[in-house]
Amino acid sequence: MSVLQEGIQNERNDELTRSEVIEMMTPIHGRRAQTDVEALQDIQRTLQDGDIQEPLVLYPRQSDITEWYYQIFYTTKENDKRGRNQILCMLFPDNREIKGEAAIVANGARFDPKSDKWDIDSIELGKTLWWYMKGGQNARKVANQRRFISYLENILTSAQRCKQPPRPSNPSTKEHLDR
Repeated sequence: MSVLQEGIQNERNDELTRSEVIEMMTPIHGRRAQTDVEALQDIQRTLQDGDIQEPLVLYPRQSDITEWYYQIFYTTKENDKRGRNQILCMLFPDNREIKGEAAIVANGARFDPKSDKWDIDSIELGKTLWWYMKGGQNARKVANQRRFISYLENILTSAQRCKQPPRPSNPSTKEHLDR
């Protein structure tokens, strides 16, 4: 998991730089959850302040990655005095105002909270956030495209498995091959 800090105040009052985006990431590797429920509880502990909202899904900037994605969890609350999260505000296509920190996790169809495969590289996450922000990428559109590609890949894989002839139980026996 990684935490995206609320906006830093730069004295220039201009756009964030790529370095500033990466600096706003705080990786959390202290304890690895053993179950999906524990992983969700870790997110809840990290974001204690407010009501957790449906996460934003961001696929990595590399277009060939369809099997996993980032989920960005954030909270809302009435009379919110927390700082504006500049990055999240830029990522949501509906221009919503998001305040406070966000918890970011890697997720996918074969998610295993015990595996270090799901640890987040803050530099790569920062580059992905930068790609969405500066490339004008619509997070929902990218997610829909990648899900569709993943769906097609799964169909093709299943079809290829169905076309393969059955293997004989003992391939060294010529009798099985002649049938």
